Amino acid sequence: MKTYKLYIPQRYAYGVDDFGVKVSNKESTVHDVPVSLAQVTRQLGEIVNGFTITKGEGYWKGKEKTYREPVYTIEIIVEGSLQFQDKLTLLVASWKEDFNQEAMFYQVYESEGILL
Repeated sequence: MKTYKLYIPQRYAYGVDDFGVKVSNKESTVHDVPVSLAQVTRQLGEIVNGFTITKGEGYWKGKEKTYREPVYTIEIIVEGSLQFQDKLTLLVASWKEDFNQEAMFYQVYESEGILL
């Protein structure tokens, strides 16, 4: 059995140019947008039977300061499968793009559980 722990931002920022096209430079108008939890849960539900989502805070150090970021922590427990991990990796990579993130991270570890 494997446990997957994902960290998804609750909000993200993106810029738009004068024509309303998304861009990632600092000179653009920046919009702070909530992550669509409905999108996340729908897409996860397509590849797994169940998961747990909790709200939390993440901290990361930038070049000039430490940032605090509200996050969703998503925990998934499944029978170990490389096919599932490949699907999850593709999904997280799509969220990286969708949520305008420099990087996305998830953990994978062996676990034991008891279902009563």
